[in-house]
Amino acid sequence: MQQRSPKGATCGMQEQQFWEAKIARDRERDREVNRVLKKRGWRVLRIAEHFLRKKDRKRLISRIERALSLQ
Repeated sequence: MQQRSPKGATCGMQEQQFWEAKIARDRERDREVNRVLKKRGWRVLRIAEHFLRKKDRKRLISRIERALSLQ
């Protein structure tokens, strides 16, 4: 069975299951890393790669400024 992505590309069910499992593991790892860092006194700010695009720059700067002002 083939699934269509939002952009029209197709991938097989095994590939889809692989990516779903990988993303779930990555999210769990990120949560664990966040917990450890916060316990050690760090403030964690994760920035998705798509926020680095020029059109999202103002939004990213605002997010960083808000995070820094919480100190």
